[in-house]
Amino acid sequence: MRRELWLNRVLPGAVWLAAFGLYALTAAPSIVTFFDDTLEFQLVAPTFGIAHPTGYPLYVILGGLWTRLLPVSNWAARMNLFSAFWAAGAVLFLFLLTRRLVQHADGAPNQWAGLAAVAAFALGPVWTAQATVAEVYALHIFFVGAILNTAIGINQDVGTPRFNRRMTGLMLLCGLGLAHHRTTALLAPGLALYLLWSVPGLWRPRPVWFVWLGALLGPLLLYAWIPLRASMGVRDLNGSYVPTWAGFWDHVLARQYGAFFADNPLAVSRTASDWLALIVTQFGVVALVLALLGLPWLVDRRRRPVKAWIFVLVVLMTNLLFALNYRVGDVEV
Repeated sequence: MRRELWLNRVLPGAVWLAAFGLYALTAAPSIVTFFDDTLEFQLVAPTFGIAHPTGYPLYVILGGLWTRLLPVSNWAARMNLFSAFWAAGAVLFLFLLTRRLVQHADGAPNQWAGLAAVAAFALGPVWTAQATVAEVYALHIFFVGAILNTAIGINQDVGTPRFNRRMTGLMLLCGLGLAHHRTTALLAPGLALYLLWSVPGLWRPRPVWFVWLGALLGPLLLYAWIPLRASMGVRDLNGSYVPTWAGFWDHVLARQYGAFFADNPLAVSRTASDWLALIVTQFGVVALVLALLGLPWLVDRRRRPVKAWIFVLVVLMTNLLFALNYRVGDVEV
């Protein structure tokens, strides 16, 4: 028992430290390439500028502060390390989530399952590519992991003061996620299903709803950063932002990106074999074999929180549906 408690306390920190060390040591030392989003973020964040749609205000503000507080190397390298920091946090949340989903028969968290998931995900080429350069995806997946971990098991706090605090924190995380990357909204179907299924009477109106709503919508005020900086003479690099009411909504909602849901010059047709090759490349044959061997765990109801698994599967399917219909050249990202 003492050993299990020790592992519960030590392993999460060790996982984060190992992931951050790996990504920091392999992070790009400066500018990676020209004419891409990475170069834009390496410039926009340190100068507190305006990024391309949707503007990514939280990323820009946090990244700008990070470059001021981290006294190493150049601005570009600092922004690359910014991704490494949040990517390590995302890996930590994956570890915490997996060891809860794949429990032992007595309900204890499965440390080995968490470590296996981390090894399969954290070393994948697509993820490491995003974790070592200035990109928005590391911070986005950090918020996804934080939301999933905060939501799962929230029903255990029903009837205690901690429940309202946890719900407020959950809504705040959702709001911060939306203030960063709009695909956070893809969590909504699974999250709504899980909460309504797990928490009795959650749908009944109550005064605390206003607190939760404030926590959710409050972070969205960060989008005011865009017109605020524009009023100071700042312009985005590609000149897409128009400083008008309509221009603000076009930028924040990325309306021109809706073209990627139809045929477009950047669309790449992929066959089933292409998708399979991508999965094998990302996770490796060994990880896929381990996943198949772990399927019996899903059958054993004693070892799995059913509602939590359905929540995660709905989130995965929603994101998969989006990826299949969003026709860009780098759909794997």
